[in-house]
Amino acid sequence: MALQQSSNFQVFIPFLGKSQYQVQSIELPGLSVTPLEAFSQSSKRALIGGDSINLDPVTIEFVVDEKLELYKKVMEYFHSICNVNDGVINPEFDFTCGIEIADNLGISLICMQLYGCRIESINSLQYSSNQEDNELILSITLKFDDYEFIDKSKFKELYLIK
Repeated sequence: MALQQSSNFQVFIPFLGKSQYQVQSIELPGLSVTPLEAFSQSSKRALIGGDSINLDPVTIEFVVDEKLELYKKVMEYFHSICNVNDGVINPEFDFTCGIEIADNLGISLICMQLYGCRIESINSLQYSSNQEDNELILSITLKFDDYEFIDKSKFKELYLIK
């Protein structure tokens, strides 16, 4: 049995256009449920169902290109949806993000879409002349409303993958 490798994935974000930037890592969404507690007459506690599901935010780490095109696109997008004077983000600018996980042969295993995505944070880029030269990493954390697994042919059509 072959084991799943953690490097077989692609990410598609609409404001980046058709450009493919190197993604270093992504976390598939996790979730948590808040169970309700009920007490019986004998004072025993029982957990029954849950009253809400919380979806974990997804962080995508991109390797920054030499011309900083990725950084500029992300920051320009953010400034186009956010009033920098009061910090209010226009709610009409939610977007859908696509994630594809493949096997070691490049065959799709999971194709999913995250709906109602909003940027929660963009990390800073730190330059330093007294360290080893490493790639700069731009982390973008997204909150989203919902997700769905979709058929790989529909996914490839949506994101124009050959």
